[in-house]
Amino acid sequence: MLSTMYTYVRALSLDVVLGAVVCCAFLGRLLQVHIPGAVYWCLALAVWVVYTLDHLWDAYRLQERARSFRHRYHYRHFNILMVLVAVGILAGILISRQLPEMVLTWGSIISALVCGYFIMMMFLGTAVKYFKEIIVSLVYATGVFTAPITMSPYPIEGWLVLMFLQFTLLAMVNLLEFSYFEMEQDQQHKFGSAVISWGKKQTRMVVVIAIILVVSLSAISFMIWPHIPAVVEAQLIFLVMALMLGLIILLPDFFMDRERFRVLGDGIFLIPAIFLL
Repeated sequence: MLSTMYTYVRALSLDVVLGAVVCCAFLGRLLQVHIPGAVYWCLALAVWVVYTLDHLWDAYRLQERARSFRHRYHYRHFNILMVLVAVGILAGILISRQLPEMVLTWGSIISALVCGYFIMMMFLGTAVKYFKEIIVSLVYATGVFTAPITMSPYPIEGWLVLMFLQFTLLAMVNLLEFSYFEMEQDQQHKFGSAVISWGKKQTRMVVVIAIILVVSLSAISFMIWPHIPAVVEAQLIFLVMALMLGLIILLPDFFMDRERFRVLGDGIFLIPAIFLL
């Protein structure tokens, strides 16, 4: 029963949505910022709409040829999900009227970039998807960081810039690993991805280097800013997240079974909830 429910949660990207909200709340706590509920609702709706539109576009192209449960589900319930996406967009617009001015401004910029991405994807096809992991990770990290940073009374310092870079790298590794495990399926569906462009061997090297970079930046942060509690807490979380992603790429056979790579890969963004309890 629980396994079946979780399958639908993953298919609808609700675990990704929850991860984004948790990470945003964690950053707000670190920066001592009270983030209003409207921010969480807009972030959740934005992440869900973007992921769902991406899955719907893939399902529309594949139709009956869809192999994964996620794409089959989106194809079978295409019309209902499109209505829900429209409702989600409308709700997001209405709720956004309650956002702080700077959050609304940056949120609008991010939304415009996302729209640009989908337009390019429609006209350029797989050419854009060869950079999907990089683009999505950057947009995802920017969306999570926008409210805490713009609402913080403190100036943007070096440790915060490093945190943004690390979070972006972790999100990128997460997506690269997913594409790594689904490379053959993507090739059959004629999807584009960085993994297909680079190949598995080079992708694995990029993933390892990115994880090493995250860990190295954590070490640097511990040495330079050990007196800042926010830095210590964030770097402990980032180290655990990097370790989990490292295990996925080091034990591919184990994590390929029953899509464990997705369970742990998306689950790492819930780890910051430890500091929210």
